[in-house]
This record gives sequence, structure tokens and C-alpha cells, in this order.
Amino acid sequence: MSAGVSAPTAALGGRGSKLVGDHVRALGAFYGDTPKAVFAAIAFSLASVNGDPEEAQRVMLREWTALYDNGIVPQKPPQRVEADL
Repeated sequence: MSAGVSAPTAALGGRGSKLVGDHVRALGAFYGDTPKAVFAAIAFSLASVNGDPEEAQRVMLREWTALYDNGIVPQKPPQRVEADL
């Protein structure tokens, strides 16, 4: 286990994350074994509506804002998203 990684995070395959949320627990070792770029590609694919990259970005930013506002992730989104987007 590397310095700064909690035992539960290390056991789940975490890579230094200090916050172990439900998503990390649910994914287990898959979370630690999957590169960030793969998660990003999956998220983009799921957020895409008719292959529109701008809509995918709006959906992902809106979801990030909701996660942040509800204390699920500590990272603040780069810009606020209005509910009507």
C-alpha cells in the first residue's frame, strides 16, 4: 500500500483517492484496474445524444455539478450549469 492511500481504498484497487464512495465500492477491483481515459470514454458514450459532442459535454457537466452539489465528489466543476441546459 502506498503512502496516503487508505487500506479500504488500496483494497479496492484505488490509486490514491482519499474519498471512497458508493461507486468505488460497487465497482470493486474494476475501479482500480480501469484507466481514467476509459471511464471518460464510457461516460462520454453514455452521455452522447445522437452523437452530439456538445450535448454530451453539457450532460456530463450537469451530472458533475449534481455530484458536487450533493457532496458526492469534492472536485468543483469548472463552470456552473443552469438547470435549463
